[in-house]
Amino acid sequence: MSSKNQQKKQELDDEFDKIKQQHSATADMKQYMVDSEEDMPGFGEVELYDYQKDIDSSKKIGEDLLKDLVDLYLGDAKQVIEHPYIKTRMKEDAEFYAQMKTVQKLSEKLLLQEMRQIDSGDNSPRMYEITTRQIGEIRENIKDGRKAKLEIENMYKEMRKDLGLDEIVSNEAETPKEDGESDNIIDSKNLNDKIDSYLKSKKKE
Repeated sequence: MSSKNQQKKQELDDEFDKIKQQHSATADMKQYMVDSEEDMPGFGEVELYDYQKDIDSSKKIGEDLLKDLVDLYLGDAKQVIEHPYIKTRMKEDAEFYAQMKTVQKLSEKLLLQEMRQIDSGDNSPRMYEITTRQIGEIRENIKDGRKAKLEIENMYKEMRKDLGLDEIVSNEAETPKEDGESDNIIDSKNLNDKIDSYLKSKKKE
């Protein structure tokens, strides 16, 4: 190997040794790192929103509301509540109400995010326009939700009337009962006929 090449190799080795010395284990690397508490307070704090928790909570609210609502209007006619159509209808109404509650919660979350963005300094006219529109949509959601809830309630109230439950219960209450016979006994055959008639009338609408 020529002396010139040996000299080049030695120079490279010397440079390599210098680099290793500069980045040895004894070096205090903290001086090159960012102190998150001092230099960037609050940075990296991420709040993960649990969407599934909101969905599950809304489902539970919907199911409880429909259960209590149906018990209020049809609680004295267990045969009606156990009818396949009524059970399916209750499930659909509860699901609809739960979806409505979920949309309302997500709308409120979005509004809070927009308000925080304004508070952080985004004072553009566009941001205020979006926020104002969001408030209007939430207001409409509330009105639509109350209207839908009233429609569901009226549907079960009318169902009780259409099935003649007040009349049936009244007649049963006036009928003398034998010893040991319980109150509020409804003629199952008569009630089933009324349910069938009610369902047929609904199909025609």
